[in-house]
Amino acid sequence: MSFTPFKQLLSTYEKNKMNTQTVGVKLDISTRKRLKEAAAKLDRTSHWFIKQAIQCLIKKVESGVTVEQIVGIDNVEADIARHSVLSRQAHHGGQPD
Repeated sequence: MSFTPFKQLLSTYEKNKMNTQTVGVKLDISTRKRLKEAAAKLDRTSHWFIKQAIQCLIKKVESGVTVEQIVGIDNVEADIARHSVLSRQAHHGGQPD
């Protein structure tokens, strides 16, 4: 019996593990509950769900989607005020939060 495929898989895992970095996201209790429920509906972990959501949004942005399309035209001003990096830098003397 050969364990070569397992060794290759383990080697790939170790290489990928070395190239990863943890990123934290603060979620309110309601959103956290919704996340857990949505992940459970798909028989997946919350971690898997978050990674998929991030990859999906990155692909959309890379293909040209705009903030307006993501948050909705009615929510753009509030989103800019709260999340725009350029807006924050302008209000904090060029220093990002």
